Amino acid sequence: MTAHVADLMAKVRAHPAGAVLVIGHTNTVPRLITALGGPNPLPNIDHQVFDKLYVMLGTGAVQLIQSRYGASTP
Repeated sequence: MTAHVADLMAKVRAHPAGAVLVIGHTNTVPRLITALGGPNPLPNIDHQVFDKLYVMLGTGAVQLIQSRYGASTP
C-alpha cells in the first residue's frame, strides 16, 4: 500500500459517523477500495471513463455499488 493510500484510508476511518466523499483517479481509487475492505479483485476502472461512481456501504462486510454520475462518457 502506498503512503498516499494509507493516509487516505486513515482519514476515512477516523471520520466520525456519516458519509465520506473521496475523489480520485485510477491509480488510487482501486487501492483505497481494497484497503477499506472492498472486493478483490476490483472492478475494472478504466482511466478514460469519467462517469463512474462507486459507493461503499458498511463497516464490517463492505458492499460496493457501481453507478453513474452525469453524462455518459462517449
